[in-house]
Amino acid sequence: CHVELDPPTSPFCVGACPPGFDCLESVEILPTDQTLHSCDCIPIVEACCLQDGCQELPAEECEEIGGEPLGAGSVCEEPKPCCFVGDVSAECTEMDPKCCEIYGGIPQSGAETCTEPQACCLGESCFMADRLCCDDLGGTPAGTGSNCNENPCGPQGCSPNAAGSRCIDSDCPITNERCVPQVVICFPGAPCIIVQCDCGPVN
Repeated sequence: CHVELDPPTSPFCVGACPPGFDCLESVEILPTDQTLHSCDCIPIVEACCLQDGCQELPAEECEEIGGEPLGAGSVCEEPKPCCFVGDVSAECTEMDPKCCEIYGGIPQSGAETCTEPQACCLGESCFMADRLCCDDLGGTPAGTGSNCNENPCGPQGCSPNAAGSRCIDSDCPITNERCVPQVVICFPGAPCIIVQCDCGPVN
């Protein structure tokens, strides 16, 4: 790796470097307005995936600190939400999408950040998870602000929904009965609100 002068007024770098290095030119402007040109073998950096993020490092240095080099020419990307899903758990963290896949996560390309954990229902099991991660696990998000202490995933019994517009479907103890309104409250010029439901015969 050295300076070539051809023509003499246009220096440039030529020559080979050891594997993992690139021949690069550096130019320094001197106080006399002259320019100082030099050529050196510089370690080639590439994206390096680490458990706590992505850095651009020489491959050898990346491996020395326990990272996963992504190959020559690779660069770190903007961190995105990444879901690490277990049997009944799902954790969201923000990292380079390629690194997310390397460490066994599921990249969430359509989202910019992880969201506040909410109750996630997997059958009648409940755990706290980011909404997107809950979906990846095959669960049902219970809604923003929900938590497992409210038992959002267990049987709800025969009762009105939160809006009071209908009775929540429930397994009634007697065959051919269903959850129907028992008490409603009505206001002039507005829809009635269901305040009590009970199991009753199907008409």
